Amino acid sequence: IWMACGGGGIFKLNRAGYMPGNYRTENGLGNNNVWATLEAQDGKVWIGTHGGIDIYDPVEKSVKHLGMEQGLVNLRNTNLAEDVKGRIWAGGSESGMSLIDLNKETIQKLTADSGIEKLHVSSSLQNIDGTLWLSQFDGELANIDIEKGVYKRLIDKDSAIQKSSKERVIQTEKNIIWVADGNFGLHKIDTDKNLRWRFSTENSLISNFLYSIAKDHKNRIWIATDKGVQMIDEKELKITTFTVEEGLGASDVYDVIEQNDKIYLGTSKGLTILEPVEGTASFWKVKTIGNKQGLD
Repeated sequence: IWMACGGGGIFKLNRAGYMPGNYRTENGLGNNNVWATLEAQDGKVWIGTHGGIDIYDPVEKSVKHLGMEQGLVNLRNTNLAEDVKGRIWAGGSESGMSLIDLNKETIQKLTADSGIEKLHVSSSLQNIDGTLWLSQFDGELANIDIEKGVYKRLIDKDSAIQKSSKERVIQTEKNIIWVADGNFGLHKIDTDKNLRWRFSTENSLISNFLYSIAKDHKNRIWIATDKGVQMIDEKELKITTFTVEEGLGASDVYDVIEQNDKIYLGTSKGLTILEPVEGTASFWKVKTIGNKQGLD
């Protein structure tokens, strides 16, 4: 598990949960302000920082740095996504995005100058079925099919008045996307029929301030909020809530991912790991790795 840490470099934690290793500028990173990590299909680890992108090759034990001098649109890269062709999409500012193809040694700039009307990428981008969904600073959602040259925008009433803050996007079914909103809760959108549903504190959410969203191997939705994390099981019509009372390291949960049936939560007091109890459907073991275990 690779963990980004703003100002503290990057941590590597093995799945057994032993003492994490910490990598900073003195170990080859271009910048200690790390905002995103991505382990690509070829095993290379991409690290998005405030000073560009570092690419760690675990086989060669080497680090390659990409900055604006190598062709990046900007130095701040808070989000990374890999598409079906192994290319990396990098973004995180109003300048646009960089499409990086290491095999061809090319970086394509996606900006207003390249013909895209508007591409103010916010804090998320997620590759879905060959196209790319983007959240934007003004709350709008955009979908790009770079091969067909198609750029579509989805506008809702909240983005029109610039109060919405779309954080992350995932897909659970064909044409169904879920969007974590930093102000207005959780959105479910049928992109074909243009149908929309909103979930908020008025219908079972613990908070309307969502930082992240993910789905697990059972197609259940996990949302990270400022008051804990919730698991939404549409099939069973059930929502399960985890807070500090259930053992979370902290209430504010900024990211959530699943690996090997375990749920990993990035909190302000470390990494909390949720592991389902074997043979049960609703019991979870909870463990937090924090300062005492070596996380700064």
